[in-house]
Amino acid sequence: MDAWNRRDLEAAFGLTSPQIEYVNSPVAVEPGTRRGKDEYARVVNAQWEFLGDAILAIQDERTSGNEVLTLLGVRRSLAGSESTVTAQIAVRCTVEDGLVVRQEILRPEDFRAG
Repeated sequence: MDAWNRRDLEAAFGLTSPQIEYVNSPVAVEPGTRRGKDEYARVVNAQWEFLGDAILAIQDERTSGNEVLTLLGVRRSLAGSESTVTAQIAVRCTVEDGLVVRQEILRPEDFRAG
């Protein structure tokens, strides 16, 4: 999350497998599965562009074997205003040999049910 919040793609790459699989939620603006660091970079850069000054914060997490399920809070400013908006998302990461090999974006309800 720190790398995402700093907009540091190279740091994020240091934590991911070259063959990373990124699975976006079916209800996302760009749903579907992306594979490899080039496609992952496109997704992350699109998030940064779309979400502007958004910051992610870990609110809760669970681990089971090689999977980590995280509930994230997302906070961002409203353009032209001092107001902010907040939302939650859930992210499931599969880790192998210390690197994220799969990252799946889920609904917050999936975290609470899981």
